[in-house]
Amino acid sequence: MSDTAGTRCGDAQNKFTREMEAEVRSLNAAQCRAQIEQLACRLDAAWTRSVHLASALATLRHPIDDG
Repeated sequence: MSDTAGTRCGDAQNKFTREMEAEVRSLNAAQCRAQIEQLACRLDAAWTRSVHLASALATLRHPIDDG
């Protein structure tokens, strides 16, 4: 293989490697966003449950006097 052909082959390999690395980074970023969104939903649900539990506990400690 001539030096020119070797250089072109090396350039093509480098370009392909850069493109694949960029694709992996974008996939990783998308996966991270999806995981963050999932965790945010779970955190929101846990927070809502804790608020409801705190309210129920407060009612049990201090029942409403209806009369």
